[in-house]
Amino acid sequence: MKNLLLIILCFCSMSILAQISESEDAIFQVEFEQFKPSNQDQIREFEGKAPMQFLAPDVNGEEQFLGNFKGKTVFVYFFNQQCGICKEQVSAFNLMQEEKGNDLKIIAIGDGSKEELKTYQETHGINYSVLYNGKMLGEAAYGIEMGYPRLFVLDDEGIARHVLPEEAFVEASKTYLMLENLYKLVNSK
Repeated sequence: MKNLLLIILCFCSMSILAQISESEDAIFQVEFEQFKPSNQDQIREFEGKAPMQFLAPDVNGEEQFLGNFKGKTVFVYFFNQQCGICKEQVSAFNLMQEEKGNDLKIIAIGDGSKEELKTYQETHGINYSVLYNGKMLGEAAYGIEMGYPRLFVLDDEGIARHVLPEEAFVEASKTYLMLENLYKLVNSK
């Protein structure tokens, strides 16, 4: 019986040693679950605070510094050229800019190059500022996870009062009314 126990013990220890030497050469793959904060969590982080200031040239070469627009309502609008609803919203943003004049500053930030977005601005008759290479700015500080389009509405003191993710823009035909209501909300002090 002692011999049998000794044989089993030897067999177990050799088995353990074999597994240890195999594991030293083994590669273990660790997969992390993709983490994406909810849009509501991100919106709560932005609203009520001044967003990151930026200084960037628009497609016409004019420097746009967010800090220069205190005293005005500012719409910071993120879009890309492949976004269908973004193309349909141009007329609503144009109309808002025309109606509100100097009381409103619209800054659209697109993903494309300067040349691509200049052509886009001309083709679509955009009458507000368009900044290029916006993915860097959008990824860095303006919640790119919220999709396209997304809108940050800043009050006259530069505080983000409303943040709208992609889901807020369901029908392009209702964009103007939504923008008008947001403008009124921000300016009803």
